[in-house]
Amino acid sequence: MSLFSYAQFGIEGTPAPTKAFWQDWILQESLRRTLLFSFYLVQTYRIMSGCKMLQCDGRLGLCHSWTVSAYLWSAMTPLEFAEAWRDKDHYVVTNAIFNGVLAEAKADDIDVFGRIMISSLLGRDEAEGWFASKGGKL
Repeated sequence: MSLFSYAQFGIEGTPAPTKAFWQDWILQESLRRTLLFSFYLVQTYRIMSGCKMLQCDGRLGLCHSWTVSAYLWSAMTPLEFAEAWRDKDHYVVTNAIFNGVLAEAKADDIDVFGRIMISSLLGRDEAEGWFASKGGKL
């Protein structure tokens, strides 16, 4: 059984009532992030333990798509979520390609998970510089 068969990507608009869509999005996004971070931790452990057989087996892209949006995650009600979905930019990172996020997003657009991943990608000093250049702080 694959959890990814239940995750929806590229959703345009709200196909369900606002509350159901909000709850579905939270569940799906949480699943994607949990799986990605679990993979990240396993790989970090393998590197730190001196594993020499670190090869990309092509499964990296199995589900490495997630939404980077502080506005969606900070929504406390279905209405706030629907307004953020409609009115704010939200960026999708696929296969750890952050080019669109780094080029277009402002510091306030990035949620905590996105900040962790950007810091991992760029390193702390570069990430702090990027956030400063976009009007914010890491």
